[in-house]
Formats: sequence, structure tokens, C-alpha cells
Amino acid sequence: LSEHGLVINPSNCQFGLSSTKFLGHPVSPQSVVPLPTK
Repeated sequence: LSEHGLVINPSNCQFGLSSTKFLGHPVSPQSVVPLPTK
């Protein structure tokens, strides 16, 4: 990351997750779906 000028804060990072939320959408290796409330 540093080769490309990116800096991360380790306390805000999560590694090894099977799914996460990105821009409010649940994201997994199989799919990206809208939030159920929308």
C-alpha cells in the first residue's frame, strides 16, 4: 500500500472477514446486495 501512497490505520482495519459492508451494502465473495431497509 505504501508504494502507492496509501496509509491505513490498523485500529480501523478488519482482516479475514467472510463479509463486510461497503457504502452501506453487504459484500461477500458471492454477492453484493442492497440493504434490506432500502
